[in-house]
Amino acid sequence: MAAALREHQVSVDRIRLFVREHGRGQPLLLGHGMWCAGHMFDPLIADFSTTHRVITPDLRAHGQSGVPRSAWSVADVAEDYRRILDALRVDRAILVGYSMGGMAALHFALKYPKRLTALILMSTSGGAEPWVRRREIDVLTATVTAVGAPHWLAMQAAYGVFTPDFRQSAPELVEKWTDQVQAMSRPALAQALRAVATRPSLEERLAEIVLPTLVLVGNRDWHQSAQHSITLAEQIPHAELAVLPGVGHGLPMERPGETCKLIRAFLRKAAAEPGHSTSG
Repeated sequence: MAAALREHQVSVDRIRLFVREHGRGQPLLLGHGMWCAGHMFDPLIADFSTTHRVITPDLRAHGQSGVPRSAWSVADVAEDYRRILDALRVDRAILVGYSMGGMAALHFALKYPKRLTALILMSTSGGAEPWVRRREIDVLTATVTAVGAPHWLAMQAAYGVFTPDFRQSAPELVEKWTDQVQAMSRPALAQALRAVATRPSLEERLAEIVLPTLVLVGNRDWHQSAQHSITLAEQIPHAELAVLPGVGHGLPMERPGETCKLIRAFLRKAAAEPGHSTSG
């Protein structure tokens, strides 16, 4: 039986964030990626809401949330996580961050470690954007500022997120993702690009994260290559790494069942360790 849906509007920086909540139990906050929305996690929500209180926001400038009037950073998204937890009266949570949401999760874990029981990072990076890639993003930002995201551009973005096999086997899910991109306003598209492109490197601080941490990545991810995740797992003291073969950047959408199994196994193991209270 599906867990009852509860919807919230959380005020931050003169905008409102749309937040969905399902289930009861240990809070689990899901942070989505750039040009996505909270519904990208629907298969994970269906699984985890049977045992957890699953909190799924549309991040600023995405989905049903408001678009700020000025530029913002991934560190601002980390503050949004805090405001959401505060508004829902959650003291501690498991934080799952995918891509841009994972970049923000690292900021949150460094600044508010006592608010977390575990950290799960998917298809993300703790480093700064390489110089060449930043120049490419500058060009893309200029394009979306001028014309938004026409179908051809949304499809080009999908080629980077999903593997060819998945695009062929699940065209309806790819279309849902491209529709989401096309629905975004020009300022929203550009703001998200700039936030990702200008993020600072946190690699020198990763050793400060002493939370139980799971790092997940697909070996066919060219947006954030597996090497970024390997670096995270090597530098975060208590991190575990799982590299999924044949999967691209859209890992939680391409392999939701396997993703859930890996997370549950990790949470069970973390809960069994002295001093931890996670449950899977």
